[in-house]
Amino acid sequence: MNRLEGPYDAALHLLDRQIVDSEGLLVAKVDDVALTPDLEVAGLLVGTAALLPRLGGRLGPRLLDLWERLAPAEADRGTPRFIPIRAVVDVGSAVTLGRARLRLLDVHEPPGHRLGQLLDLPVVAASGRSLGRVIDVRLTEHGEVHGLVVGRGGPGSLLGYDRNREQGPRLVAAAVSWLHRHSGYAARADVAEIEWGHRVRLRTDRLDPLRDVYQ
Repeated sequence: MNRLEGPYDAALHLLDRQIVDSEGLLVAKVDDVALTPDLEVAGLLVGTAALLPRLGGRLGPRLLDLWERLAPAEADRGTPRFIPIRAVVDVGSAVTLGRARLRLLDVHEPPGHRLGQLLDLPVVAASGRSLGRVIDVRLTEHGEVHGLVVGRGGPGSLLGYDRNREQGPRLVAAAVSWLHRHSGYAARADVAEIEWGHRVRLRTDRLDPLRDVYQ
């Protein structure tokens, strides 16, 4: 199943997936996803410089700073390698590219934000009430952000059980569903503002049920 043909989830279906080129050779793994200022997927970020900031808090930036200081002669050491999303032809158990490996992996990061900067941000209702944190980002088939999956766990904590009732053993699915019974969905139209590095504010006071989004 090619996830690019329909709505899919950035953390669940992209992050940490292996990337293979048009010849089936391993390229890297997806360490983060680059988002444009308009919240569209620009491409995939790979390498240590993309992975370390995802550790969050103060640890990620400190480790990245240490990583750069280990080789000061390498001016681009702190910049991740970038694969434009247009080079991706299939998203399944792996991310498949339509090009050979040698033509990829430019040391570059386009302007905008990273998926890792959006995941785990606190989400508050219009009334100021805490609703949880961003645990995934729903994308359209065109790579635009459709909405946010919000819950009490960390990114990826639902393991897809909230989005596919047929996935895995029923007992595990039931347990995950109960643990995340307060999780919900915030459509992009309901997002008032993303305060990067701080929180996401909604225009509404409630989340939509996940079952209404994933049918």
